Amino acid sequence: MAIQNKHLAARGGAAAGASRGRWRGAVAGASALLAGAMGMVWSVVVVRLPAAGFDYSINQLFLLAALPALSAATLRLFYAVLMPVFGGRKWTALSTAALLVPALGIGSALQDPATGYPTMLALALLCGVGGANLAGLGARDRDAGLGALGVPLAQLVAPLAASAAVFGAAGGPAQRWIEAGAARQAWLQNAGTVWVLPILACALCAWFGMREPAAARASFTEQAIVFKRRHTWIMAWLCTGALGSFLGYAAGFPLLLKTEFPAVDAFGWAFVGPLAGVLAGAAGAALAARLGAARVAFGAFCLMAGAVLGVLRWLPQGGAGGSFAGLFGMFVLLFAGTGLASAATARMIVPLFGAAEGAAVSGFTTALAAYGAFFIPKSYGTSIVLTGSPAHALWWCAGFHASCIVITWYYYLLPHPTPGSDQLV
Repeated sequence: MAIQNKHLAARGGAAAGASRGRWRGAVAGASALLAGAMGMVWSVVVVRLPAAGFDYSINQLFLLAALPALSAATLRLFYAVLMPVFGGRKWTALSTAALLVPALGIGSALQDPATGYPTMLALALLCGVGGANLAGLGARDRDAGLGALGVPLAQLVAPLAASAAVFGAAGGPAQRWIEAGAARQAWLQNAGTVWVLPILACALCAWFGMREPAAARASFTEQAIVFKRRHTWIMAWLCTGALGSFLGYAAGFPLLLKTEFPAVDAFGWAFVGPLAGVLAGAAGAALAARLGAARVAFGAFCLMAGAVLGVLRWLPQGGAGGSFAGLFGMFVLLFAGTGLASAATARMIVPLFGAAEGAAVSGFTTALAAYGAFFIPKSYGTSIVLTGSPAHALWWCAGFHASCIVITWYYYLLPHPTPGSDQLV
């Protein structure tokens, strides 16, 4: 009887541990989803700002779309190191709760077209605070995938929320304008306030419901060794070309569509591109396991370079010509390539570094990759100001993808004595 009771107690303890693990995973996944979503809110909001009376230049609008990524990427560099040292419960709760500030701030600032541009810049930077939490999720495919899913979610939910008086009179008045001879209205502030309750619920669940896993802690010295390894920096470059491209193209996609095809209202359709990237990423993990991660990464970078050339083919020249359907289709292919590349590069890390170092490398490389979400949309704005077209920025993107093709082929497809490289093909 005593032995039976011990077995029952052990089984109950294991069940409770599994339940706590599922709860912790659900909260971390929700946090990742909200972080990804809030980081992309401005990518759709900026499309409607000029019509709503906000007098900002194209370059200023692209900067607003890009800034959440700048703060997220910079904070991720610290978070990737500090979370294994101190553990993730408090970081998850606080970084999620911090998103309440920009969510409420957007709800207030977008009701008044006289709101100063510096205020908008501050709110855009604050939207990236929660994105720092994603650095600790790089080695957990499920949570990282949910973070990526937050990108199309934001570009779907924000336009829907802005299209109606979701919060009634308490949500503030609509912005009204005339477009193509027709009266239009929107509640842009809802794009921020719609996230308030989910953020609050997730932060409270993380603070009171999560428990620190025993294996989550590691000293800085134990992690620092990865910075001395050449392949850490090679993988950082490739991850920037993969995950960084996904985030960067997503941040600039809605506004790029509007600037190049102003007669086409694609406000509610931009999410299709990032969604294609997320779905391709889900398929890419299985494909990489079957065909080899390096082969899939190589093919994905080739697809991305070709798709950028396709975008350039259908881009208007001198404000005329071009094809919206052609450009949109090429971008969908481009996003699919970023998803495949992200899944493949993520699977390359453990064979190269082992499970112990792999987590630190994954956190660091995804932190650097996140800067792509700043540079791509910002380069669009700069290129348009200097040349009147985003074409120059896109040529630079094509060149970067070409460099990823060469690097993947040379280091991970050619025979090399790199430990673990034989597992990538």
